[in-house]
Amino acid sequence: APPELAWSPAAPVAAASPAPRLAFAAPAPAPGMARAQAQAQAPASLTAVAPPAPGSATGALLRSAPTPLHVAANADDVDALGRLLADPGTRVDAPDALGRTALQVAVAAANVRAVRLLLAAGADPDHADASGATPRSVARTGANAEIATLLAAR
Repeated sequence: APPELAWSPAAPVAAASPAPRLAFAAPAPAPGMARAQAQAQAPASLTAVAPPAPGSATGALLRSAPTPLHVAANADDVDALGRLLADPGTRVDAPDALGRTALQVAVAAANVRAVRLLLAAGADPDHADASGATPRSVARTGANAEIATLLAAR
């Protein structure tokens, strides 16, 4: 729990002084509490943590969160996409919780620049999501003819 704050004027208030300056200080810990506080503030060990169990609420939450690649593709943020794709650990076709890739997200958002960049990085236009839709099929039903042409050429 955070310590309670106590205040006291730092300097005497004079008639010409506009307002007192306040000094905040945490009260001294109760006897025996200093050790407990030190232990609570000790750095955590650097041991590996096991991934959440399948079916757990934590696992479901982590799987439902979009990847940074998906977020950048949805926002048409080609600078962020470029930085992410330059990282050898980035999987261009990593799916989100619904099986959609960043390419499918960019196609659905009609973000031509993101689509071009993801295709140049090797994104698969035929990667099916959980419902069977692919970036190519989404492009055919979308309103952006330029994206449909780009994917038809692949």
